[in-house]
Amino acid sequence: MRKALVAPLMVAMLLIVAAGLYAASDGRIAGEVLDAAGNPLEDVRVTVKALEVTYEKTAETNKKGKFVMVLLDAARDYIVRLEKEGYQTIEEAIDPIVGGTLRREWRMVEGTTDRAGEELLAAAQEHGKAQKVWSEARDAYLAGDLETARQGFEEALEIAPEMGAAHAGLARVALDQERYDVGLRHAKKLLEVLPDEVMGYRMAYDAHLKLGQSAEAAELLETLIEIDRTPGTAARVFNAAAAHIKAREYEAAMKRLEQAIEIDPELPEAYIPLGQLYLSEEQADKALAAATRSLELQPGNGPGLVLSYRANLELGNAEVAEQMLADLRTSDPATFVKTFMTAGTEDFN
Repeated sequence: MRKALVAPLMVAMLLIVAAGLYAASDGRIAGEVLDAAGNPLEDVRVTVKALEVTYEKTAETNKKGKFVMVLLDAARDYIVRLEKEGYQTIEEAIDPIVGGTLRREWRMVEGTTDRAGEELLAAAQEHGKAQKVWSEARDAYLAGDLETARQGFEEALEIAPEMGAAHAGLARVALDQERYDVGLRHAKKLLEVLPDEVMGYRMAYDAHLKLGQSAEAAELLETLIEIDRTPGTAARVFNAAAAHIKAREYEAAMKRLEQAIEIDPELPEAYIPLGQLYLSEEQADKALAAATRSLELQPGNGPGLVLSYRANLELGNAEVAEQMLADLRTSDPATFVKTFMTAGTEDFN
């Protein structure tokens, strides 16, 4: 098949997968508690308490001074309290990472608790006010009231300027309102506050892409491929492949499609265009493997049967090819007719 004919065939089959909507979920805290000299402290009682709802969890550090705790709603703000006899109690606000792990280290000083703990608690409670405003803004966002959500997230930032969740909310609202430069600015602020927050990289990538800043977007996509091997990243990589196909950049498209499948082997949309590219490169065996996987994920799908038919013909498997053709005629008559009209036009040309 000539490469000049590859693009229109594949573009017709491509389904652009939308990125998932940001919403609250669980998160983890991985903590380590040391003494002033840097030695691990065992049996430190760790209490994590939500600021605006009745929710509390406790744990104790192990011999290495470590503990791990899962919070069901990491979008909320919490106070962590560290207690051990003979040491000053530590109490401070923490901002868990939605869908990720907040890693923290604390050092406890010998002696009794002084007023520093009370001051930290007061600061945490002030942060709790911001959290309440943020929660109301989030509810407005989920209800589709973007303007109320924007105002709420901005109010939360006035109370707590370093509140990463508020920057995330403003970035999301701005992207939905197609104010991509504003969305990019808040996504970058989110990453300044929370450098490991994957959501920041996702939104920054989306903003760069919408702004036509392809070099910056490509760099961020490589970062996402490295740190966020989820279906959301696979969808973004697949969309990048679609853009390469439209630009007739087939080698780059093949690389992106292979990456998308490596990240999410159950992304059915990727196998058909990848198989078509394999056929154009005379790699019929790889094309057949792609078709077979497509049919495993979506039995009887027309494009998968067409790809299998063509790959089997290239490999000399005439009987199997005829069976694919018969299956196509039965399961998807429209694609059957379209396939041979296209093939006839190509032969005529």
